[in-house]
Amino acid sequence: MSRPPGLVETPFHHRGISPSAQAMYDFAAGTPAGRVGSAEEMATIVASLASDDASVVSGYALVADGGDSVA
Repeated sequence: MSRPPGLVETPFHHRGISPSAQAMYDFAAGTPAGRVGSAEEMATIVASLASDDASVVSGYALVADGGDSVA
């Protein structure tokens, strides 16, 4: 299982908006989700797929990019 990265907000982004962080937020506003994902959301995805509830899942790439790859 892999979880290809999309735009994920981390504590680093709250230390002060840098030009690159602002560019990330601006880009995310144009995705179908309209926002940046959170580290907690990504952790929930990974934990769910690592649990016994997903024991039959194998060889899967879950793209969590706010819809950017399908826009």
